[in-house]
Amino acid sequence: MSFKRKFRKSLFEFERKSYVKENIPKNLLDCSLGTNPFGFPEEILKEVELESFDLSKYPSPYNDLLRESLVEYWERAFKKDEVFIGTGSMGCLEKINKFAISEGSRVLGYAPQFQEYITEVKLMGGIYEYVVLKEEKDFEFVPEDLMEKMQDSHVLIYINNPNNPTGQVIP
Repeated sequence: MSFKRKFRKSLFEFERKSYVKENIPKNLLDCSLGTNPFGFPEEILKEVELESFDLSKYPSPYNDLLRESLVEYWERAFKKDEVFIGTGSMGCLEKINKFAISEGSRVLGYAPQFQEYITEVKLMGGIYEYVVLKEEKDFEFVPEDLMEKMQDSHVLIYINNPNNPTGQVIP
């Protein structure tokens, strides 16, 4: 039996492509990873200094106290068992993709888009289809354009807000 047959075919056929420029001009800020280029506000740093954290451990994804607090905050609009906690948005997206995407699954979104999400869909063997947000229209998101392309065969519709990398906010 071939070694490759034991793994998802899409992993061996995958070729990383990106429209993201690797060398960002000095007069622009790179916010593509969702990190704050200005650092933490002084007030937060002071508060963190007062707390003791064990930063060597990942937080529990089953944090019952946090999940119960979220249910309470949202006035019981859902149950604790319906709350999913993850370590970072990409970790959560990866888990959702594992549930929904298999070889040939179709995902609909728009472009430009958070490149790592598109990469993740392709690694799972999925096909990322998109509506183009036009630069000459300031990357305006038009819901009707997306709805026009939606089909029952799409297993997921991916919309991030605000859009990464354009910063476009969907009202």
